[in-house]
Amino acid sequence: MANIVKADPETVQRMRSRRILKITGGFLILMLLLTFFSNTINNLSLPRVKVENPTSGTLSREITGTGEVLAKKETEQSFDEAGIEIAEVLAEEGDTVEKGQVLVVLNREKPDMTEVETMERALERAEEAYEKKKDSYEEPDQLDIDLASSEALRTYQKAVETYWEAVDQYNFDIAGYNVGANFQYASQTSAPIAPNQMEDKYWVSGNFDLYLYQKDVRDYEQGRRTVEENLRDATEAYENAKLEYFKFVRSQEKDQSAEAKKYQDFLDELENDREQLEVDEEAIRKKRKDLVQSNDIEVDASGVLKTINAKVDAKTTTEVMFVVVDTAQGFEFKTSLLREQVQRLAKGDSVDIQTPNGSGRYIRGTVREFKDIKDDPTRQEVYIDLEAEGTNLLGGESGGLEMTKRSRNYDMLLPNAAIREDQDTTYILTLTEERGPLGNTYVVKRMDVEVIEKDNFKTAISTSGGWPENVVVSSDKPISDNSRVMPER
Repeated sequence: MANIVKADPETVQRMRSRRILKITGGFLILMLLLTFFSNTINNLSLPRVKVENPTSGTLSREITGTGEVLAKKETEQSFDEAGIEIAEVLAEEGDTVEKGQVLVVLNREKPDMTEVETMERALERAEEAYEKKKDSYEEPDQLDIDLASSEALRTYQKAVETYWEAVDQYNFDIAGYNVGANFQYASQTSAPIAPNQMEDKYWVSGNFDLYLYQKDVRDYEQGRRTVEENLRDATEAYENAKLEYFKFVRSQEKDQSAEAKKYQDFLDELENDREQLEVDEEAIRKKRKDLVQSNDIEVDASGVLKTINAKVDAKTTTEVMFVVVDTAQGFEFKTSLLREQVQRLAKGDSVDIQTPNGSGRYIRGTVREFKDIKDDPTRQEVYIDLEAEGTNLLGGESGGLEMTKRSRNYDMLLPNAAIREDQDTTYILTLTEERGPLGNTYVVKRMDVEVIEKDNFKTAISTSGGWPENVVVSSDKPISDNSRVMPER
């Protein structure tokens, strides 16, 4: 029987501790391995993102649209009569024609001139009546009025002469009266009077004859009264003659004015009659031309014949027969664009227009004006002058507009895919690396931005949080703020 050896308790304890350490170490290693493989598997399931940093540069403002080429001057011409057979068509669309050129010949019977002849006879009678009426009234003779006025004037002038003669006589006689008055004064005062102060006729044998003096004084006073009366009579006659003269002149002027008005009314009536005769003459000429030349239809304008609605043996209609384009006046392109596109344009900008009739090449144009569209406030009409020389444009062609404009330089440009929106906020996501005991992890952080402008590829932004780096531009799964991601290398 084998001997059983009992182990030392200390040895047993050590062995037991070693076993526990091995089991614990194996467990920890297993946990580490499981954690590593778990992180690896988790990382493989994270959204994979691409990032870019903002760049500086400009945006391309591409403006495109469709529209129609219009002739700036286009003349439409219709024919007044329908149902007349067309015998010949002398032009084709695209031909250059001159005003008055016959383009269509009709087949109609010889016109009936009875109506024209009736109108001509009525015109002849009206012209005879006009001539008789013109000779029936003479212009008022101014000579009779002048003679009558001269007779009144002579009466007035005679009164003036009589008046001034009376004034002169009065002045002369009053001087003599004043001398007599002095004699009378001297006799009444008994003052000494020197011989040289009186007429010699009052001195007789060296004595003064008072009787003669007093008699002469009375004669002087009587003469004074007489000349004063004569002056008053002459003055009154002068004033009366003047008054009568001016009354007569005003009366004659009034009569003459009434006669002149009557004559002017007559002249106005004659002028109206003459104008009516001219209207009647023109009506006859037009009627005769319409009847005599009605087989030939002439074009009313010069230019290129865009449309001719006439065929041999067909019947005429009252619709438009000719459309003539004055190519010398040029062409314009009309298009409708969104207002945000129009805001990128300015008057004078050069654009390229392509039309099917332009031989596949672009036609250079210049922006001329903008017009609002009443029923669509989101759009505006744009009119562009075309450099159409050497082209075969006639108007009505459809066309396309293409234009690229460069914006100003921006500091931060990102691809459009990097710009995200959340309700009323615009933002971007930036990639942040976080270090941990089991490795680095990557998280995206939200940054609000303001969009300044964008084109079809890039967007210009500004931020209040500094310069963004590692901006997420794409992700294979939906992500948001604080999402863990894996960047693509």
